[in-house]
Amino acid sequence: MSLYKKAWLFVSVSVTVLAALLFGMPLLDRVLGTFSFLVFGLYILGQGLVAIAFFNCPQCDLSPFMGSKGLFSSYSIFPRKTCGHCGHGHTHSDLSEP
Repeated sequence: MSLYKKAWLFVSVSVTVLAALLFGMPLLDRVLGTFSFLVFGLYILGQGLVAIAFFNCPQCDLSPFMGSKGLFSSYSIFPRKTCGHCGHGHTHSDLSEP
């Protein structure tokens, strides 16, 4: 499976879980109290860190959710088809994977 498809699968699962958290927030608030907002914030932060840390270009290790390498880079919730740094196409699957 290509990096682009893996990233879109991650986005779709993240949006589904986010919707479940948003609609389940009253129940979560009743069970956990004000701690539920901390859980929600940690979920949002964790999803951003996972997107940047575990989805990397095979050539230059740039996340498909980032625009370029550097201090001032643009981030997106949607993955890019080509790498912003080296131009590698993320839509092609790696031949080393079964």
